[in-house]
Amino acid sequence: MKGKGMKGWGEDKGEGKGKFMDWKGAGKGEMKGEMKGEMFGKKGFKGEAMGKGGKDAKGKGKLGKLGKDAKGKKGWGAWQGEEAGEATGVAAAVEKVEEEAEKDPEKPEDGTKFSLLVYVKSGLDLPSVNTFGGCDPFIEVRLVRGDPAKKGGDIDNDGASLAKAQTKHIEGTQTPEWNQNLTLKKCEYGADFFVNIILWDYNVTKNLPIGYQSICVTDVLDGLVYNPKLKEQKKKDHVAKFETLLKDKSLALNATVNMAFSYLEVHKIKINIQKAARLPKVAEDPYIEARICSSDPRTKPFEKTPPSNVLWNNKTKTKKGTYEPVYDEKFDASVAADPSYFVQFILQSEGTLVTTPIGQVIVPFKTICNAPVGEVKDFTLVFEKLAGYDEPQSLSKSSLAFTITHSLDINKST
Repeated sequence: MKGKGMKGWGEDKGEGKGKFMDWKGAGKGEMKGEMKGEMFGKKGFKGEAMGKGGKDAKGKGKLGKLGKDAKGKKGWGAWQGEEAGEATGVAAAVEKVEEEAEKDPEKPEDGTKFSLLVYVKSGLDLPSVNTFGGCDPFIEVRLVRGDPAKKGGDIDNDGASLAKAQTKHIEGTQTPEWNQNLTLKKCEYGADFFVNIILWDYNVTKNLPIGYQSICVTDVLDGLVYNPKLKEQKKKDHVAKFETLLKDKSLALNATVNMAFSYLEVHKIKINIQKAARLPKVAEDPYIEARICSSDPRTKPFEKTPPSNVLWNNKTKTKKGTYEPVYDEKFDASVAADPSYFVQFILQSEGTLVTTPIGQVIVPFKTICNAPVGEVKDFTLVFEKLAGYDEPQSLSKSSLAFTITHSLDINKST
């Protein structure tokens, strides 16, 4: 394959100088050369190194050995080579990234907003409190300002809770297995904030409080770190031991509940919807609706009314009679920076009687979370088919330009 032409992984044959990325064309840097330099800062397979320059394609040298990048850092991991080290491919590199992410966790700044994730597992030695024996237990978790222990648990002051969630109740057991995930939104970091864990006995008329444990938020999050690169945030196990709330204080309360904590930072998301181009003819009066979804919106048919998985939404003004609309509209959202979320942009055409959904653009939230805080990310993406709707002609030629940036949501007045 001689001559100039399509760019690719390496030149097969040629003369003179050339670029490593030329598939066809004149030059050195052949696919099978004894190549020196670097390839995206990664290590190679065998030999010296993959990268710039090299000898011709007649077999002098081997494809390259995994080398280091320009700064002397190792790449994703080696398959073969003298400097392969302990890494063995992409899987090893990902594992290494996750290990490094868990090192030296930094405490959140006071006032940092976050969502607390509570995993309520099981309980042991719960008291028999029902009239005919047994217990119908459930766990409630509250975030409050001030230590509730100073007020005997302060469980009657439910209105003071800044955030709260509870498990289902399980009938007739003193060894419950809840295995339930709870999320407390709108939490705030600081020494004046406490997590109050309350053990209840369920009753139709009025629930009976059994015991409570209060923990300062700084202790709950101690040793934890938010990292969007991890598939799942690191959890910290906790065994709740309770101060009694039973009327008979002489009864020993030996109940314990196995739990775990993790958290997600809350980020401010700034979206600038700039313009759309080459819209299909059915989009005569187009506008864009933006949504932040807790699950992939492509897995279920699109609903005009935002369903329960939509955490936030807003829309641009309608641009009448144009297939090249310029919006330049900015929107702000404050949501938990969960890498499993999605940002969805829906192209719709506003009619006199009915609005017509046309297409969508999807951005995984992890793309945003992994960008440096404050960095503006530019996107120009092609519209795709909406689930449950026919794809309009020429939709695949239509595109949307927008920017997204994110920053920590911190209450500076705390």
